[in-house]
Amino acid sequence: MADHLTDKQRSATILRTLQATNLFLIPLDQTGGWFRFHNLFRLVALGVLQIEAPERVATLRRSAAEWFETHGYVDDAIAQAIAADRAAEAARMAQQNWLPYYDAGLGTTVQGWLRQLSTIGTDTAAVVVTSAWMAAVTGNEAELVRRLSQFEQLDPDQPLLDGAHSPESVAAMINGLFGFGGPTLMLAAAQRAGELETDTRTPWHAFANTALGHARYVTGDLTGAAAVLPLAAYSDAAPAVIQVQALAALALVHTELDHPNQARAFADQSMAVVRARSLQSMPAVSLAYTAVGQSQATAGDLDAALATLDAGLALRRRVSGLSPWPLVHHLLVTSRVAVLAGDRALARTVLDEVTILLSPFRDGMNAMTSRVTTLRKSQPPNPSPRPRTPILTTSELKILRRLETTLTLREIADELYLSRNTVKTHTQSLYRKLGASSRSDSVRIAHDQDLL
Repeated sequence: MADHLTDKQRSATILRTLQATNLFLIPLDQTGGWFRFHNLFRLVALGVLQIEAPERVATLRRSAAEWFETHGYVDDAIAQAIAADRAAEAARMAQQNWLPYYDAGLGTTVQGWLRQLSTIGTDTAAVVVTSAWMAAVTGNEAELVRRLSQFEQLDPDQPLLDGAHSPESVAAMINGLFGFGGPTLMLAAAQRAGELETDTRTPWHAFANTALGHARYVTGDLTGAAAVLPLAAYSDAAPAVIQVQALAALALVHTELDHPNQARAFADQSMAVVRARSLQSMPAVSLAYTAVGQSQATAGDLDAALATLDAGLALRRRVSGLSPWPLVHHLLVTSRVAVLAGDRALARTVLDEVTILLSPFRDGMNAMTSRVTTLRKSQPPNPSPRPRTPILTTSELKILRRLETTLTLREIADELYLSRNTVKTHTQSLYRKLGASSRSDSVRIAHDQDLL
């Protein structure tokens, strides 16, 4: 009977026997499908193997890398490939898989791969290109400049392992998406990316069209932006992060086109992707909060708008050095809402920061300058400051008002587009400020102090 067993079945039988005899084998799940050796036994076995048959170590690690990659365990596959001195294979896997990992919120894992490859001195085209992308999305402008300079040594027309057209198209997409060189360079780069990334089946087509649509918005071509951004927003191949950015940009575009209903729909769709994919901790999706806050203000709900914009700004500020443009858009919207709310100080403060952010750029700035000028002129000469509680912050006050209802903390978090932990932190803070020990206690004290 044993002769008819497959290798997989024989292996499973051996593992179950070892487990039953308690021979250093530890199950990792309830189904008995995954095991690991006791760590001390593993070290002893590996030491013996390295002494008695050192030539087999690399072979076994290569086999392990192949198995892990075939079965979708990329992180383990890369680790085994590096241990087997197969750095080129590890770099290939890193480039092929960095985007889905980053899009799933696992950018730190990709950075770990690149650090491992760096320690062994691997600098292949795959490493250079992947490192350039990760430098861009993490705000490491110095590393981005260094990596983009290395593109000059690469074949500009070479198709890349992650499906991108070429190093030239990657450089164009990065310069078009992140816009560190200003609007004119951003628009030209985005146009070139669109010329190169024409395959609608790849995510890079969505990248290129998001870059182009956003660049057109920045330079004031609203009609052109509205035409191209849907190609990214509704692409089946688009990563979630790109969908969020394209939909949020569409909301900004349609607000300026005076299409409030369409703007609200795009804003809500953008935030729906954020929540469906649990991307609330990624600074790259902050533009969704910008769009939603703007739409809430357009609908007249200034309290909700300020709370949403507060959350989005905190998210964007988690990482310094990111592309300046989403922050600029966010601050412009915040200024607009502050004007509506009568908060002249807030409107002036955020516009001053916008001025600083835009100061390095000269060419292609007509539209952005006009937006800033319009907002400055919209501030009344002697506005009455918006009444604010002397005790609680805006976010805490919004939460306090909802504590008076039957909403749970989770439902409050959903309504305000905040994480549950953020709502919990704000709730504990207002308890402390009010001297309250419970939800009902805080509501009672708030009424006593005319805060509700």
